[in-house]
Amino acid sequence: MRVVPIPAVGAVGSRPRKEPIYDTEGWAPGVPMAAQIVTFVNFSGFNTAGLSLAKTFGRDTNLQGQNGLPAAHHHYWYGLRMKIRSLDADLSDAANVGVFEEINRIRELSFTQFRFASSELITIQADEAPSGTGPQFAQTTHAGTTILSLPSGVPTRGNAKDVTISGRPVEIVALEAFRVVIGTPSGITPTVSLYASVILEGLLLRGITG
Repeated sequence: MRVVPIPAVGAVGSRPRKEPIYDTEGWAPGVPMAAQIVTFVNFSGFNTAGLSLAKTFGRDTNLQGQNGLPAAHHHYWYGLRMKIRSLDADLSDAANVGVFEEINRIRELSFTQFRFASSELITIQADEAPSGTGPQFAQTTHAGTTILSLPSGVPTRGNAKDVTISGRPVEIVALEAFRVVIGTPSGITPTVSLYASVILEGLLLRGITG
């Protein structure tokens, strides 16, 4: 039987990668929206009950564990994006055509807040955090339905809200508790499950051994 030696304990280095960190939370259908949802607190599952999908690594988040970056990871954050979408509903169905307007209302009336633990760092209106993907103008083939364009719904992944301070990125270190809160309006009951993905654009340093 082959014997594999245990590697010697040594220093942990980092490899720079230009990639974001992201996490997702959602709103369940047929239930009035809560006052807020919180992302970057649970990377293994959604905190909202009643969502139609389970949280999936790669689609909904690219982090593992809870409350902070994994050990030996480091992130220089310089841009914020947020996209709200339905992942499993047919929005061309006549019963779901109002979902476009629901997403518009959520973005126009909500706020997005980044926190280190409970300390607020930045708060902006949700429509100031570009979605970064999708068409600029939503359309529908159903007669008598008016769909309004999102002002920040530009079709480019490179677009993001600049969060640098005097041109310097925000530093997020491993195991440092952080979260992004999405404060949502009352009076909106989603027709289908909606998912809000918060993307922190930046330079990610992944821990490697060497």
